Amino acid sequence: MHARKRQEDKAQKEKEAKERRILYKTRIATSKVRKELHAQGVQAQKAELARKKEVNMLLKAKQEVPIALLTPILDPKKEANEENIQEEVSTQLVSMMGQGNDDDDEATGFIRFDGLDETHDDDNVDPGLF
Repeated sequence: MHARKRQEDKAQKEKEAKERRILYKTRIATSKVRKELHAQGVQAQKAELARKKEVNMLLKAKQEVPIALLTPILDPKKEANEENIQEEVSTQLVSMMGQGNDDDDEATGFIRFDGLDETHDDDNVDPGLF
């Protein structure tokens, strides 16, 4: 009886630890996405300010303003909504989780095969064949 209880406790602790890892990775991925959006927003604001200055300078000089300068540069941070952020986070999580889920392979029956990525078959080919 005590052994079964210990096994159940151990399984419960492992499950909780896995959930904590997933929450941690989700929080980190969300933070990275938000920081990237913020950085892109800052760059877009700088570019928009430079565009406006150039347009004003051309107008003051009574020169023709190129059509490309009349198009405003939009801030991706302002256009991003929570749904888009969560979609990007889930995409990053899938790629992160796929890298370190060797323990789930046994449960799902997935067989990893990394053999052909780093073969050096070209070294063994006789150069006289070509």
